[in-house]
Amino acid sequence: IRRQRQMCIRDRSRDSIQLAAKSDHSLAVKWFVGDLAHLPVQDQSIDVLLDIFSPANYHEFQRVLKKEGLIIKVIPTENHLKEIRQKVAQYLDKKDYSNQDIIQHFQKHFTILSRKTVESTHALHSEEKTALLQMTPLLFHVEKNLINLGHITISFDGDSEGSLPGTLHVSAPDKIQLSQGSLIQLFND
Repeated sequence: IRRQRQMCIRDRSRDSIQLAAKSDHSLAVKWFVGDLAHLPVQDQSIDVLLDIFSPANYHEFQRVLKKEGLIIKVIPTENHLKEIRQKVAQYLDKKDYSNQDIIQHFQKHFTILSRKTVESTHALHSEEKTALLQMTPLLFHVEKNLINLGHITISFDGDSEGSLPGTLHVSAPDKIQLSQGSLIQLFND
């Protein structure tokens, strides 16, 4: 006799669960909003628990997992989102990322049966980039508009060449008066 299996997916974000559930036309998944401190699941009822990039409550995981249950724990490596990390390094408390503390904490509660590193790089379309920048905890305390912001210095000193990358020099016959909020329009002849 083959037992019926169920797939349940939990996230703390109501919006994320609603979006995912609406796009799931298979109806094979039970979607729910839940807190890691109190998963709305019976004791020892889960065969496999998949934990992707999220904080963990290992005591709660032990409660809901069957005796022979497994956890698949997906942990970012030091290369995870490295392009974003490099762009905003000056705004981060921790410039470099290490997953060693997470692995050691996991090993206090569970035995690692196998480890595999999976890594790939993908080009992002504008919408995907926007969604990623909005959802990653890496940027929760970083002003999002700083990420794509280059810099430009406009200097009205008459020099024909910029002294720094990103410097635009404009020569003008008369002294130009600018104040905060002045509108500057540049035209290409």
